[in-house]
Amino acid sequence: MTALITDTKKTVTDIQKKILPNCDEFFVQVGYFWFSGFEEIYEALKNKKVKIIIGMKYDNKVADLTLSSSSAIKEKYFNFLSHDINSTEILDQKIQQDSHNLFVEKIKNGSLEIRCDPEKNDHSKFYIFKYLKKFNSGGLKPGSVMAGSSNYSRSGFLKDLQINSNYL
Repeated sequence: MTALITDTKKTVTDIQKKILPNCDEFFVQVGYFWFSGFEEIYEALKNKKVKIIIGMKYDNKVADLTLSSSSAIKEKYFNFLSHDINSTEILDQKIQQDSHNLFVEKIKNGSLEIRCDPEKNDHSKFYIFKYLKKFNSGGLKPGSVMAGSSNYSRSGFLKDLQINSNYL
C-alpha cells in the first residue's frame, strides 16, 4: 500500500511518530541534515538504532570541505554542529536541551551514526523504518519506506511544501 503525503493535515512528523514506535532501526538518506529535524522527532528515537547519510553537496556546513578521510569529514561536521549549538540560542528551552543530550548520548553509545557521502549527487530523500520482530508479520513485512522531497529538518517535516510517498 502506498500513501501519498501532500497535504498539511498529514505531516512527515506525524507519519514518523506513528511508525517509529513499531521499529527498532531507522535509516535516513537526505541532502540536508539539520538538528531541528532530530529535535522534532527525538523522543521517538530514544531506543532506536539510527543511521543517517548526508549528501555533502547539499549541506552548507560540509559542502566546502575538501577532506579525503571519512573520519576527518565527520570530525569537521561535528565541530560545525557543536559551534552552532554553543553559539546560538538553540538550547534555551528544555526540549532543545533534552534533544541535544540524547543526540550526544546516541553518538557516544553508537546508536546514532551519521555519514557524509561525497559521492551522493542527487537530492533524493529516503526514510527507511525497520520493524521490530513482533510487527514484521513473520518477516513478510520487514518495514516501510518513505521517499520524497522532505529533508531532515523541522521545515522539511512540518512547514515546507513537500511531496512524499509512504510505502507500507
